[in-house]
Amino acid sequence: MPIVVDDRQVKPSSSEWADMLVREGLEAYVERLFIGDFMWHDVHDTTWYVEHKSIRDFVTSLDDERLRRFVQTDLGHSVRKAVLLAWDGRSLPRQKGHRAWDSKHIEKVVGELSALHGIVVIRGISAPQAARTLAEWYKWTQQEEHRVFDKTALPTPTSFYLSEEHRDKVRTLMSFPGVGELRALAILEYYGGSLYKALKYVSEWNNVDGIGPKIIEKAERHLA
Repeated sequence: MPIVVDDRQVKPSSSEWADMLVREGLEAYVERLFIGDFMWHDVHDTTWYVEHKSIRDFVTSLDDERLRRFVQTDLGHSVRKAVLLAWDGRSLPRQKGHRAWDSKHIEKVVGELSALHGIVVIRGISAPQAARTLAEWYKWTQQEEHRVFDKTALPTPTSFYLSEEHRDKVRTLMSFPGVGELRALAILEYYGGSLYKALKYVSEWNNVDGIGPKIIEKAERHLA
C-alpha cells in the first residue's frame, strides 16, 4: 500500500519527500491530492489524509480557520484526517496580522485539538525527522490491531520511540505542575534520559526550551 505525496509540496519538494519516505522503507509516489499533504490506506481500508505543518503555519492556520476547515470536512466514516506538527517547543513572537503564541498556550491548544482530531507532534523541525515520524505512523496504521475509529488511538511521540522504562520517566515528569508530555520529553532530552539528574537539578530546567521560573518554582515545591 503506497503513500501518496501531494504534488504542491515545496521546501522540500514533493519528489524529495517521496525519496525520503522511500529511504524509510515505504513505497511512495507523487500525485495531486484535493486535501492534505499525504494520503494512504491502512490495513482496514480506511483512508488517511495528513497535513504536515510547521508550528508557525499551524498557529496561523488556526487564526484564519484553514485548519478548522481541514479537520471538519466530512469525507465519510472510513476517512481519518490528522496533522503532523513539527515544533521545537519554543514560543512564537507576534507576526504582522497574527497574535503572539507562548509555548504554554500552544501546548494547551494542541492538547485540546488532539482530543478531537489526530495531531502527532514531533520535537524538531527537520524534514528527515518528519519523514521518519510519518513512516512510523504509516507502519502503525498497517498493524491489524490498531483501532481505526478510536480518536485516542493515535500514536504519540513517546509511543513511537520510547521504551516502557522511558515512558515511565515521562509520566513521572508529567506529574509536575505545568509539565505536559512535550516538556517532559524536552527535560529528559536535556539530561540525556536520566530521570535522576532531571529531579536532582530542577533548578537548571530553565535551560530547557519552554520552561521558565514559574514552572521551576512549582516543581521545587512539588518535590519538597
